[in-house]
Amino acid sequence: MWTPAFEVVTVVGAVAFSSSEIGDTDLVTIEVIFNQNVSATDFTAGVTIKKNTVAQTIVSGTLQIDERIVFYVVDTAADINDVLTWEYDSGPGTIVGLGDVSAQTVTNYIGSHLYFDTADDSAHLLSVGV
Repeated sequence: MWTPAFEVVTVVGAVAFSSSEIGDTDLVTIEVIFNQNVSATDFTAGVTIKKNTVAQTIVSGTLQIDERIVFYVVDTAADINDVLTWEYDSGPGTIVGLGDVSAQTVTNYIGSHLYFDTADDSAHLLSVGV
């Protein structure tokens, strides 16, 4: 009797940019999330971060415990009105499996959280004991 043999094959797709944000950590840290774990010899190589169309100096790119996330630190703080973008050139870049990524908008959460109040027009909570 003939019995078919089955083999389990895991297909791993290409690494891709998923999303990015600023404001949850501080005013200089951009969190970039990829669709799967990433690795690189230098996470800043090939990356350009712009604030209001002006390229920023990237101080560091650090892989987090969740290896889909990289924190990029720039040298100047952003504010609630700034438009930030993240882009990647795979030529000089070393993120394994990531191709070129055109400029992607960074979601700006500055001033939108009560625990991280940075907006000029945001309010502070006050508790008064009676």
